[in-house]
Amino acid sequence: MYIEKKNEIHLVNSQNNLIEKNYQEMFLLYQKRERVFHDMKNHLAVLSMLIAERDLDRAESYIGKVTEPILKLEHKKYTGNRIVDIILADKIEKAENNDIDFMVKTGIISEGRIQDIDWCSILSNLLDNAIEACLKLKESERWIKININQNECATIINISNTFDGKIQRDNGWLKSSKNNEYMHGLGIKSVQNSVEKYNGILEYRAEMKIFKINISLFY
Repeated sequence: MYIEKKNEIHLVNSQNNLIEKNYQEMFLLYQKRERVFHDMKNHLAVLSMLIAERDLDRAESYIGKVTEPILKLEHKKYTGNRIVDIILADKIEKAENNDIDFMVKTGIISEGRIQDIDWCSILSNLLDNAIEACLKLKESERWIKININQNECATIINISNTFDGKIQRDNGWLKSSKNNEYMHGLGIKSVQNSVEKYNGILEYRAEMKIFKINISLFY
């Protein structure tokens, strides 16, 4: 009994550490964007000086150098929910860097109905899994679709992606193909725990080498 309780506490602590890691990664990305835009006043001062001196060629070149990191870090508003938009931007960038077609369809998502840490747990883990599944395919077959909608009663998350068609199950749930199955299992358990907090429903199915997962969160 003591050993079981000790293992349970270790599992909960590990899950919390994993969620916190994902959460911190998202805000580090946000802070990086903030630093770039904060430097704009210095860039504008340099540009004003170059224009005043009529050095238009250098001014044009400087504008190109300034806008490059800004465009790369541009914070797109997919939902109007800050944490959701940060997560989506991060995963879309990761997908594009790996030649994965990433399609987003979403409405306005209110803040406060779903806690930020739960958005991070659910979206970060599931989208990371989808990206990893796509990487096992040739580039022309890689795609991910995500649809998020919200009404007065529930938030609905639908994610689908291509995969190699190989499914392993353990006690009714998916089994990792990663070397570190324990940590990957914690990611899935974190998703389940977040869904349960909202008396939610989590369903998945795989057909024609397309994996689909549907989540409903109630409040």
